[in-house]
Amino acid sequence: MGRRSWERSFGNVRSFVGNAMGGLRGWNNLASWAVAGTLAYFLWVKPAQQLRKEEEERAALAAASDKYRYIEKRKPIPDPQILVAEYLYFPFHPTVRFELFPNC
Repeated sequence: MGRRSWERSFGNVRSFVGNAMGGLRGWNNLASWAVAGTLAYFLWVKPAQQLRKEEEERAALAAASDKYRYIEKRKPIPDPQILVAEYLYFPFHPTVRFELFPNC
């Protein structure tokens, strides 16, 4: 008897995923992904984090050196139209705060 269609589909998907991952199986596949992940971390992620940290340190140093700089002490009053639009378009997004009258 022939194979069922879902078995054939599953086999095709498994072959595609295996070939997309380099055709390696088992520990060889895991080791190659570990090497690739380590290289990506040290070539891209770590330098980006270090650059961001240096920029923050420079900004903090520049802010501390200027004692006459302007510091905003009040929160800006949000535009109610923008708040309503955010609520209508993204009602369940975690960053949306629905405040029609924020100063009350």
